Amino acid sequence: MPPSNPSSESVPGGKGDVSPAPGLNTSQGDLENGVTSPSAGRDKKFAGRDPDAVAVPLNRTRFWLVYLGLEMALFLAALDQTIVVTTLPTIVKEFQSLNQISWVGTAYLLSSTSIAPTYGKLADIFGRKPVMMFAIIAFEIGTIICGSAVTMDMLIVGRAIAGIGGGGVISMLQVIVTDIVSLRDRGKYQGINGAVFGFSTIVGPLVGGAFTDHVSWRWSFCECLMLRTIACCIRFVTIVLLLMSTTKFKHFSFPSAVADINIPLGAITIVSIAFLLKFPPVAGSTREKLKRIDWIGTPLLLAGVVCILIPVQGGGTQFAWDSALSIALFCVGGAILVAFVLVEKYVAREPVISGSIFMNRTVYASMTVGFFLGIVFYTLTYYLPIYFQIVNGDSATVSGLETIPFIGGMIGQFISRFGIVRPFMIAGSVINVVAMGLISTLDHNSNSGMRIGYLLMAGVGLGGCLQTRVIALQSAVDMSKISVATTLLSFVQNLGA
Repeated sequence: MPPSNPSSESVPGGKGDVSPAPGLNTSQGDLENGVTSPSAGRDKKFAGRDPDAVAVPLNRTRFWLVYLGLEMALFLAALDQTIVVTTLPTIVKEFQSLNQISWVGTAYLLSSTSIAPTYGKLADIFGRKPVMMFAIIAFEIGTIICGSAVTMDMLIVGRAIAGIGGGGVISMLQVIVTDIVSLRDRGKYQGINGAVFGFSTIVGPLVGGAFTDHVSWRWSFCECLMLRTIACCIRFVTIVLLLMSTTKFKHFSFPSAVADINIPLGAITIVSIAFLLKFPPVAGSTREKLKRIDWIGTPLLLAGVVCILIPVQGGGTQFAWDSALSIALFCVGGAILVAFVLVEKYVAREPVISGSIFMNRTVYASMTVGFFLGIVFYTLTYYLPIYFQIVNGDSATVSGLETIPFIGGMIGQFISRFGIVRPFMIAGSVINVVAMGLISTLDHNSNSGMRIGYLLMAGVGLGGCLQTRVIALQSAVDMSKISVATTLLSFVQNLGA
């Protein structure tokens, strides 16, 4: 039976302090030197913060169950971003819609990008768990629509809905991990996030290619959907009955609640977050919480981002860059975003994006790295499998196998343990520039050694930046602004994509 009160031995990397962690006021000098989450013996670098304090302490059993569920959610959301790339040629043939091929990926990124900044503020208003649950449900609904699509338009709509959820899952996971892990160990667990994200990036094209070649591309979206739904329902009823039969939630134990190792990933995610993740209730009634929402700024932000991103994606393919539509959308989008900035500064009581977040140049550096990381990552993961199939004539399965060198990106899991980020972010950025230059030289005469070597180099470069930018950002802002800053970082990265 797990202990009823958290202790230094029951909370990974923490003292079990039940009070909220102090503000993240790491000194500017430390940030410039790249120190964010040092190991033991460097406590002076925390600038007065308690490096072992945990905002939401959990006992050891509950921590690992929650963390497992969060990683399952991350795996599913990240997998959905890349699993479709090897299926695109087959989908285009079935729906006879080559001119819409780019929108399958863009719809996901467009919706996840435009709504990402709002997740952080909504999490502060309504709490982490309900916002995370909404994201998971939206993601599952979008997946079902994609798997049952009968037209390309229906598939694109499904991808857009899945993006609304998937973008929230990835950004909110980083926020929740910050809440349940101490500053000292944050690099280690964020590094695991990076490893899971990198692994799903590798597995996605391979799984999608295998389904496309041997079963159906639809399985890439909703494999064993009925079995997963049944398992979720069975496990949900089991957990409810278990909780009703106990007088205290602390009697919930690992062997009795999670005995079947073949529970689908979706069930693990929903159960762990719904029943094990316990955050302090957010003060205020529902009406008071609704009043805190920026009802003017939020729609302006969404509309402005969408107006800008549509011509960015469609320019040169769907319509000319200098067409009246492109120019009009850019102008309207720019005007709306200017209005958004003015509303946030002079009108909004609780802005969606607080201007104080940008008072530290570490934030600017993290955002810049995130923006260009999005360009590199999504360009490679979306278009390389298409290149392998169309230019080299490879099958969907083989094109997925050829993305395995991206495993170099998992190096970020080890980098995050060092507690310093600046050298790795610089090195990773330089490696990315070189790798992208080399990849641009690939053609139908390029041998497999060149393809593997260049992609491996790109993976290492991405690994040096993927999680370090998150750690640097979260160490540069106050604890009360971490959720908004983290989701804003996801927004900037998707904007680059």
